Amino acid sequence: MHGFGASIMEAGIMTLNTLPRINRRRFCARCLTPRTARASLPMKTPLGGTDFQSAGPWFTYDDTPGDVELTHFSVERDFAPNGVGTYILRARKYGNFALQAPIDYPPTGCFMTSRSIRNIPPKYYPVLAKYFMRYLEEYKKRGIVVDYLSLFNEPEEVYTKIKYPEIKVLLRDLLARPCSNPA
Repeated sequence: MHGFGASIMEAGIMTLNTLPRINRRRFCARCLTPRTARASLPMKTPLGGTDFQSAGPWFTYDDTPGDVELTHFSVERDFAPNGVGTYILRARKYGNFALQAPIDYPPTGCFMTSRSIRNIPPKYYPVLAKYFMRYLEEYKKRGIVVDYLSLFNEPEEVYTKIKYPEIKVLLRDLLARPCSNPA
């Protein structure tokens, strides 16, 4: 076996946060310290709302209708006490692990879509690319580097109806350029 990985989700963090502090520390030490854990595969954390978020309304990092400039983009929820960003920072004190971030649903507000449609018209691909880049930048500002970005969780099926050839265009034309530009 190559190793183990895990998911860092709000629902699990909320459960972990019900434990006394000493038990939370023991849990992290046993699961994340390299000498006791075998977590050698990436940890997965959602990019926005997911099926395993805490109670409350569905969310993305910009739910403002028509906000194609992403002026209301915010990852603050992720850095609240039960947020995935807060937990990642805490967990990295016990061990370094790679981080993978998939998106379940496209942001409904800035793309003027709905979760029932689960589709983004091609004219909004530049906004989606900017959305992904903003996420990576905001996390990096807070001390978290995302090692692997998964554009969609289960594309063409459950979460989004964007076809693989369109994802190729999104990657090639809109996301690869900013990553290759050192400026």
